[in-house]
Amino acid sequence: MNNGMGDNKDYEKLMLAAVVHDVGKFWQGTGEKRTHQELGAKFLRKHIPEQWQDAAGIISMHHETGKLGSGGYELLKILMVSDWLSSGERDDRDEDDLGKRINEPLISIFSEINLGIDQQNNKWRIPLTTLSLDENSLFPKIEDGKVDLKSDYRNLWNKFIGEVDTIKGISDFNKYFNSLYYILQKYAWCIPSAVYKNTPDISLFDHLKTTCAISACLYKFHDSINQWDGKSINDRNTQKFLLIGGDISGIQKYIYDIASVGVGGVAKRLRARSFYISMISEVVPQRLLDGLNLPSVCNIISSGGRFFIIAPNTEATRDKFINIKKNVSEWLLNEFQGNLSLNLEYIEFSGKGLEIEKSGDDLGFSRVFDRISDKLDSAKLHKFNENLVSENKWNDSFLSDIEINNVCKSCVKIPVNENQELCKKCEFDAKIGNSLLDAKYIAFSKIKPKHQDCLSFFSDVPYYVSVRNKLDDSDYYLILRLNNLDLDRKADGFKIIANYVYQLKDRNTQCATCQKIDDCSLIQEGSFPKTASFDCVVRLSEGKSLLGILKADVDNLGLIFSMGLKKNNKDDSDRDTISRVTMLSRMLDLFFTGWIHHVVETLYPHCYIVYSGGDDLLIAGPWNEIIELSKKINQDFRSYTCNNQNITLSAGIFLSKSKFPIARSSNLADEELEKSKKGDKNQITLFNKTVQWQKFSELIDYGNFLDAELKKNKNGESPINSSFVNRLLKYCRMAEEGDIMYLSRIKYDIGRNIINKNMGTNENEIIRRLLKMRDEMSDMIIPVSYALYKNREEKK
Repeated sequence: MNNGMGDNKDYEKLMLAAVVHDVGKFWQGTGEKRTHQELGAKFLRKHIPEQWQDAAGIISMHHETGKLGSGGYELLKILMVSDWLSSGERDDRDEDDLGKRINEPLISIFSEINLGIDQQNNKWRIPLTTLSLDENSLFPKIEDGKVDLKSDYRNLWNKFIGEVDTIKGISDFNKYFNSLYYILQKYAWCIPSAVYKNTPDISLFDHLKTTCAISACLYKFHDSINQWDGKSINDRNTQKFLLIGGDISGIQKYIYDIASVGVGGVAKRLRARSFYISMISEVVPQRLLDGLNLPSVCNIISSGGRFFIIAPNTEATRDKFINIKKNVSEWLLNEFQGNLSLNLEYIEFSGKGLEIEKSGDDLGFSRVFDRISDKLDSAKLHKFNENLVSENKWNDSFLSDIEINNVCKSCVKIPVNENQELCKKCEFDAKIGNSLLDAKYIAFSKIKPKHQDCLSFFSDVPYYVSVRNKLDDSDYYLILRLNNLDLDRKADGFKIIANYVYQLKDRNTQCATCQKIDDCSLIQEGSFPKTASFDCVVRLSEGKSLLGILKADVDNLGLIFSMGLKKNNKDDSDRDTISRVTMLSRMLDLFFTGWIHHVVETLYPHCYIVYSGGDDLLIAGPWNEIIELSKKINQDFRSYTCNNQNITLSAGIFLSKSKFPIARSSNLADEELEKSKKGDKNQITLFNKTVQWQKFSELIDYGNFLDAELKKNKNGESPINSSFVNRLLKYCRMAEEGDIMYLSRIKYDIGRNIINKNMGTNENEIIRRLLKMRDEMSDMIIPVSYALYKNREEKK
């Protein structure tokens, strides 16, 4: 057998068979009565291009375990063992229960997470529908009695095969494989892989993906040692696998390290830098996969600046890894002067690391995941070690003697000529930021495109990324639709990125608040649409003109991945299979990319997503909208994660002027977030006050009550005026400092200034709410400050 993705028929046959080996289960849901192996083979013969249809034989036999000990059947043996390892099993199990499949929806993986905190026993089901960024499709619902999914299956299956048939004319294997992969993600994300188990919580897509990835590794490993017997392939003790982990460091410093130069310049360059980071997270794994000759499915997890690739543990793989790591790190060092670095490490593991059993305390993929995560954390202490140190001596070729007189006024790092404000990189950031406004495609190439506006990566083996509204005829090896899951004939797949920004659509309609059309340089220069500046954004605030910076992330994320899928009691098996871990990461990332983008775009259009993905986010916007957005995000996260108290979110909000340095604002928002992370977590910090989310909603409601009364007071309809509310703020601070004199003072104040004034309003309700606040006065800093800020009259 020969090596090589794309130039070896056996390898292509195995990859294709593995990625659709259980698609017959999808077909079974429509009411078909044959085994899923038979249906899978039939699907392949009917809908896959003729040149790869001989893979049908492997699919039709992938549960014939007797062939594991027979001669030949090498590809079948690899698929069979990979199927078991993806499921965490040691051997084959009978899976065909047709009636049960029709009545069993996919259960949300989030409902199964358990860190020892009490949770509901409800089973939350995923709707059986095409992947879509709307609430009815994406959010789980409580399973209510017996369901009949046959018609849903038929509708979904017909759409699936219709889309598969549209790519039947593709003759290049890699291009066909990638297109099929994205179609499977679009339709199989909501289908349970197995319904014969107690909890069908693994999607068919994630099982197909990880089975294919394991198959690729086993094929490469056994090809390197030239052993193809069933006993060798099913050996779980040999360390056949590598888990490669990549972690980009310095992301926040790179994104925010921008000075305010030119109206709107910061906003545009921020967006470009955030996008650039997301593309590094795409291109570096692609460089590794290409160099190691592995399919895209081997990139099992990729989100939030981190990625994890499963690879064969061969000498050739390890040597290529070391070479790629050194070259990529050298490029980053030269390109970003050490501000961005890539921690790239690997660990070895055996098939035991993919098994789950009742007695296997050291088994389960979460243990493997913990090991590589620990190694990546350790590597952060030795950035660029392979580039800066050689034979225990400094490599002084990276040290510069250049005398620098002028530097870029934006990044304050790269030298520029006299009378030049921005370096070429920062100027290009602004150009890419504008291109993203109407971009429909992200296109990847290894040959420089005909147009010049593209991102370039690496010096030894160049990769290029183009952001396009319309595609040209450049030689792109991968084209993805941006934030659009409806595939067209030009695109191979889709990429979801949370990159919404507030845009000025035209000269007249977007600046009603500002009223500075004639002397605004942002309006006068360039064409529309264009990114609104932070000055534009703060003028849309209610009351006080402030920019709100919201920072949030998932609590106890490391613990969720390492312990959340472990057994609940000694009679259970662990559930931390590779397919569940990858599914958990994918679904979290889908919330922080797709859903956050959708919410901001549709409900809070004046806000600006600096970044959102993986398990965290940072969003800027009018301060009052940011507060409402934070409530919405937490509310939706609770619903998305099945109201499971083991999975919570914490957040911090910092308010600043529009000209305040974004890097400093981000750091201060991070400090607010850290306050929320202390103690019980599941909290938010605003106005330097930390409270639980449920309490926060109540306090903002109270703030809206005070706000409404202040507005009524202007018309003589309420006794609550700004002087009284300012005194309330003073009482709040007294309570926070432990000065109990606030109790008598607030009672006197209410009696004199509220009770004795008859203004024709519902005084009893006002008095009741004011007296109630005495018992929790220190928390009232939030609603009192909120109401005062909303009624601060400022010139916009």
